[in-house]
Amino acid sequence: MSKFSIITPVHLWNQDRVDKFLQTIKSVENQTFRDFEWVVVNDGSVVDFLWDKVLLNKNIPSVTLLHQDHNERVIAYNEAFKVAKGDWFTLLDADDEYIPEYLEVVN
Repeated sequence: MSKFSIITPVHLWNQDRVDKFLQTIKSVENQTFRDFEWVVVNDGSVVDFLWDKVLLNKNIPSVTLLHQDHNERVIAYNEAFKVAKGDWFTLLDADDEYIPEYLEVVN
């Protein structure tokens, strides 16, 4: 079990959203506190994105990737809560970033 579960719903519909999500990925990868898992929910994205290649080949302790039809962010969060195993949950939207020390400070 991890200390933190970072939960991110993602709905990619254009290149700008993809670019922002790539920044989000980088911010998770750069966390200085490493006792976390990341639960990512693809909420029916309509652009091609190599989910497994982009997410699973990163320096991230544990990634769980879920796929669903586009049901909106709240439903995606609920699906992630069902599988998240952390003691604490943090919510990170696909167009936001954490500073590298975010989880360390929260801890």
